[in-house]
Amino acid sequence: MIRLRVNGHRIAILLLALFLFGCDTETPIPLTPTFPILAASQTVAPAVPTLPPTSESINVGERNFTPGAPAVSIDNPAVTVTPTPAPTQPSFPMQFVADDGLSIAGIYYAAPARPAPTVLLLHMAGSNKGAWGLFGPQLQAAGHNVLAIDLRGSGDTGGKPDWSKAPQDISGVLVQLAALPGVDAQRISIIGADIGANLAVGACADSPACKAVVMLSPTLDNQAINPADALARYGNRPLLIVASRGDRASADASAVLDKLSKGDHRLIMQEGGEHGTALLDAHPDLAGAIVQWLAAHGA
Repeated sequence: MIRLRVNGHRIAILLLALFLFGCDTETPIPLTPTFPILAASQTVAPAVPTLPPTSESINVGERNFTPGAPAVSIDNPAVTVTPTPAPTQPSFPMQFVADDGLSIAGIYYAAPARPAPTVLLLHMAGSNKGAWGLFGPQLQAAGHNVLAIDLRGSGDTGGKPDWSKAPQDISGVLVQLAALPGVDAQRISIIGADIGANLAVGACADSPACKAVVMLSPTLDNQAINPADALARYGNRPLLIVASRGDRASADASAVLDKLSKGDHRLIMQEGGEHGTALLDAHPDLAGAIVQWLAAHGA
């Protein structure tokens, strides 16, 4: 007999047992209650990005992907949106390897949306990548990836200046740059200042990926780098040349190079005597003009 202690008194549950066995039914009463089995409700489990980090950003899975994206339509959950996240850093350092193993230092500005056209910046003799100042971020804001490098023996790049090796160094950087995620390999341009301008047209002429060149204050012979020789190889690709009227050697060289150009070319002569990257500081509208020129030529 089963007994319970309630309020300090023993209560026999004989009456309960008699009641259960006295019911007029042929169906046994289950010892444990049963409930109807309901179908599982439809749920959406969050998907974890599986793409590894890439050199274009430190974000994980920054490339667009559909799994786990929020549904756009309630009626059709298969329709999703996958926004393109912005880079977590406006710029970050990068290293490129020359043919002889030298590490070439650079700073990279990733475009807000990728793949994007990309610009390589080559500084003046005796200068470094920092001389471009705000120009890199301005190109970035206009939708370009931007890479400014320190040429051999300059800035954070080791070794001694060797301008005979500079063309090969730049060609190697272009190959590695074109292979980066987020870079439109068919839309790479080079902007150079002073000797960087002379090197730019030669490097672009030898690179199928290079689409256009902008030369700031070129000369006809700088450290035995003559851009006139490269223009024949450069062919019909577009060329923009910028110089100051007061910078006579560069102004005269720019007029000669403009006449030698075979493709769509433009010469901008600025007042004053600024040279190279100093043109960008002295003429605030010049950066915008360069951006517009690149866009007009699909670069």
